[in-house]
Amino acid sequence: MIRPLRKKDQSLVFSIPGDVSQVVLHSPALRLCDAIGAYWDDRRSLGMLVGNISLFDSHGYSALDEHHKLEMRVGWNGYENAQARWTSGETPINFPPRAAYSLGILTLEIHDTCYDAVERILRAESGSNAA
Repeated sequence: MIRPLRKKDQSLVFSIPGDVSQVVLHSPALRLCDAIGAYWDDRRSLGMLVGNISLFDSHGYSALDEHHKLEMRVGWNGYENAQARWTSGETPINFPPRAAYSLGILTLEIHDTCYDAVERILRAESGSNAA
């Protein structure tokens, strides 16, 4: 398990050993229809809404943007927009070829989490019911 070195605003920063070619992003995940109610018609398993992913190492900067492409990706929910995509809870992130000695810095931009999304929806619903 690789824990974040730093969390600032929407960014998580990790140190990645050179011999690592893939990490799996683990996050809590839930289905909105289970968390809010069966009337909420969203059965996707939502983890985190991830924006930009970048890797800095001895080769320089690499934008890891496979999740921004239209195709379905293992561990990612369907494509919604060009800025971010929801994970499904266990999401592989592949790195380009790297030197074994090359320590890397991985940065993830997190726009939202499943818990924050549910809280926002429930707060909006309770506000609309009060009127």
